[in-house]
This record gives sequence, structure tokens and C-alpha cells, in this order.
Amino acid sequence: MFRIFMNSISRKIQFGYYLLIIIGIISSILMWYNVNMVRTRLSKQEASSQIYEAVLEMRRQEKNWLLFRDDEAFDTNQRLIGRIKELIATYRNEFQTLGLSSALNDLSTQLLEYEKNIQGLAYESGQADDFRLQIVRQLGRDIENDTRQLTTKELSEIYQTLDYIHFTTLMWLMLMFFVALFLGQQLSTVIMKPLQEIVDYTTKIARGDFTSYTPKHRVMELNAVVEALNVMKRELKKWEEQVIQSKKLASLGTLIAGVAHELNNPISNISTSAQILMEELQEAKPDSEGDFCREMIGQMLSELDRARRVIFSLREFARATDVRFEPLQLSVFLETAVQLVRGAVPTGVNLEVSVTQDGLFQGDKQRLQQVVVNLLMNALQAVGDEGEICIEARVDSAADRVVIQVMDNGPGIPDDIKDHIFDPFFTTKDVGEGSGLGLSIVYEIIKKHGGNITVESSPGMGAKFIIKLPLELSKEENGNG
Repeated sequence: MFRIFMNSISRKIQFGYYLLIIIGIISSILMWYNVNMVRTRLSKQEASSQIYEAVLEMRRQEKNWLLFRDDEAFDTNQRLIGRIKELIATYRNEFQTLGLSSALNDLSTQLLEYEKNIQGLAYESGQADDFRLQIVRQLGRDIENDTRQLTTKELSEIYQTLDYIHFTTLMWLMLMFFVALFLGQQLSTVIMKPLQEIVDYTTKIARGDFTSYTPKHRVMELNAVVEALNVMKRELKKWEEQVIQSKKLASLGTLIAGVAHELNNPISNISTSAQILMEELQEAKPDSEGDFCREMIGQMLSELDRARRVIFSLREFARATDVRFEPLQLSVFLETAVQLVRGAVPTGVNLEVSVTQDGLFQGDKQRLQQVVVNLLMNALQAVGDEGEICIEARVDSAADRVVIQVMDNGPGIPDDIKDHIFDPFFTTKDVGEGSGLGLSIVYEIIKKHGGNITVESSPGMGAKFIIKLPLELSKEENGNG
């Protein structure tokens, strides 16, 4: 699962992005914790400084009283002792968190002894005064030293905290730097190398090299792009083959037009000569020998007519004449086209026309009739003497098109030739029975109308040709018309 996750460029970028966010959040939490710790230390250092300053002032007033017996200095000394007690009581909880509870207890005990002895000095004299004097001075020095050490310890811990903050900040900055460097290197490898692969591959395609390609880097996005390029490559190859085929057909069309023109004149001359000879024989030889000659000339005329039809199909395929669009009523158009083949429909074949939604559409009447006639003639040849042929048509206003379906219940079209039935000169008929241009001409006419024609068929299930034409002409089609 992790390997699949890391095979995606986008997911790697997301992973790096989230990793940097996590590092940033952890860094922010640590910074907040360290700053809060410094604030707490500063608050405690301020408390210890206040106690120390009060102790120093208490000692100064003590000296003034001992030297000059100034009652005001004694009163100030007593007030400062009370002030120190208040400060100790106020900041006791904060000092306990630092493990200084015993030190505060000792300080409080010393302060009480100091207070008791200095008050005793105020009411005693003689040797007792000297003894208490020494005790007061010693307790004062001890209290001063303890509070100094307390203040120094707090200040030292503040510096240690600042050093710790400096160290952790530097470590996190270095960590973020190396993580960013690693992610940048990984992203460069993951992105730039696959991109270079794509550039090299597209360059090969641009040079006409359509060989298959498998990406070296197993990256989801690269695989998707390469797959899309492979699809594009196959389409380009197919279009290239179609362009080559179109050029061949264009050259063939030019050749056919010339050949058809050259053949048309001698065939017309032969046909005219045969008709004249037929007339002469009818007048000169009414006997059986004349009948035989007339029969042979009749066959000649029949074959000449078939040759004319082949030449006509070749010329229709070769020439690129413009279509002439006009409004056509769907039902009237189909009825007219069907009438052209009514005489060729055997009595055993049922031909039906159904227009479910009538309406107008734009088209070249003569050429579209040629389309319908060609499809009907193919259907008649498919069903033989007995069968069903049906034309269903409708105007689909919602889709802005007209749909014409020509269906038969003949033997159907094999799958292996279905994709080639619209190719020029492709036919399944015996040699001499068809030119293979009928459906190709149908396809070209539909294409010039901006529509499309498809076939649905299975062996033994008949065939269905579906024509879809636009109701209105585009500017390009109008220009062609």
C-alpha cells in the first residue's frame, strides 16, 4: 500500500507538504513551551529579586539602628521583615515547583530567629546585648547569602533555559533544512526525470517514430501520460495511414476520370454502330440467320449498357462535384426514392416505409436519392426473391438531426468484412457483377452532407444501415454547397 502511495508524484508532494506541516506544528509547540518556561522563570526570578532587595534593605536598616540607635530605622527594619514574610508566602507555590520548598522553610525559620533576636536587642543591654548582636548579624548574613543564592540560582536557570531554547531551535531549523533538502531532491528526481522521459518520447513521436514505449520510472502520473501518448500515437498512425490512403485514392480518382473519359467515347461509338447494324439487319435479313445476328447484337448492346453504368460509377467516384442543398420533406423524399426501385422489387419481397416523425431537412435531393436507391438495391440483392425490407425514418428535433434506417432480413454481413464495406472497390460479389463503388459513393455523399452512416449486422440476422443527417447546415457545409 505504501509502495503504491509513493508511486504517485502528487502523493509524494502531499506527503512532503504534510511532513513539513507536522514539523512546523511540533516546532511551534516546543517554542511555545520554551517561551512559557522562560516567562515562568522570569516571574520567579523577579520574586527572588524582590525578596533579596528587601533583605538588603532590611540589613541596611539593621546597621543604621545598631550604629545610631535610630528608632525609625528599627521600625523600617521590622516592616521589611513583615514584607519578606509576605513575599515568601506569596511566591511559596511557585518556588515549590522548582524544588526550593526546603530552602524557603529554612529562610522562614532564619527570618523568625532574626526577628526574635533583633527585637530582643531592643529591650536588653550588657553582655546579653553583645551575644544577641552577634546572633543578629550572623542570621542577617545567612539570610542575605541564602536569598542571594536563590536569586543567582533562578538567574542561572533562566540562562540554561535560553541555551536550551537556542539549541532546540537550531536543531529544528537544521532538521527542517535537511528534510526540505531531501524532499526537494526527491521531488526533483521524481518529477524532472519522468518529465524528461516524456519530452524524449514526444520528440520521437514528432520525428515519426511510433514504436511502443514503456516508462522506466513507475510513477502513476507518468504512466497515465505515456498511456495517453500511446493512444495519441495509435491515432496519429491511423490518421497517417488514412491520409496516405486518401492521397492514393485521389491519384486513383484522377486516373479513373481520365480512363473513364477515354473509354466513354469508343463505347458510345460502338453502341451507335451496333444500333445501326441492328436496324440494317432487320431490314435486310428477316430470316433465321438474321435473328441470330440480331440476338448477338442485342447482347452486345446489353454489355455496352453495363459498361456505361460501370464508367458512370467510376466517374461519380472520381469527380468532386458540389452538392446543392434544398429543403426536403422527409416523407415525400423517401416516397420518391422508393418509387425509383419499385419496378425492381420481386413479388415475394415486402418493402415498407415508416416515417414516425415527419419534417423538413436540408439536402441534395438527387444525391440522397442515390444513397437510398443504392441501399435498397443492396438489400434486394441480399434478400433475393423473398424477404422483408423496411425503411424507418424520423426527424429528431431534440438532437437536431434526421435519422433514416434501411433494414433487411437477409443473410447479414460477416464481422471480418464489416469494417471494409465502405472502402472503394471493396465487394463480395463475383467478378463482373459489381464495381465495389456503391457503398463508397454512399459514404462520400453522406459525408458531404455533414452526416454519418453506420451498419449493424450479424451473420444470419440481416443488416441495418443507419444514416444520420443534420437538420441545418453548418457554415462549412453551406460553403461546400
